[in-house]
Amino acid sequence: MWVVDRENGRLQIFDNQGKFLEEWKALNRPTAVCIDKEGAVYVSELTQRVSIFTADGKLAARWGSQSNEPKETALFIAPHTIAVDSRGDLYVGEVSKTASGLDRGSRVVQKFVRI
Repeated sequence: MWVVDRENGRLQIFDNQGKFLEEWKALNRPTAVCIDKEGAVYVSELTQRVSIFTADGKLAARWGSQSNEPKETALFIAPHTIAVDSRGDLYVGEVSKTASGLDRGSRVVQKFVRI
C-alpha cells in the first residue's frame, strides 16, 4: 500500500499485512500517487508539480511550474489527484478554484499523452 502524507511531505510504503517498508521524503506536499505498468511512480504535489520516480525511489523527472511563475499562467496550480491509463497516458486533476480566488474553469483535468 502506498500512502501520501501531504503535511509531512512524504510517501509511505507498506506491505499487504500493513508492515511499514519505507518512506520517500523528496516530496513537497504530495497529494496522490499512481504506478504505471512499467513500474514508474507518479506523484502529484500540491506545489504545482508532478514528480516521476523509479520503482526504487530515484527521481526520474519533475515537471510543472516554477515557484516564481504567476499562478494564472502555471501549468498546475494545485494538483490533487493523478492516474495513468492502460496506454500510459497520464491524467492530473486539480481544484477548479483556489482559496485566493484563481478560477481555472473547466481546466481541472489535464491529459498528457505518452508518445
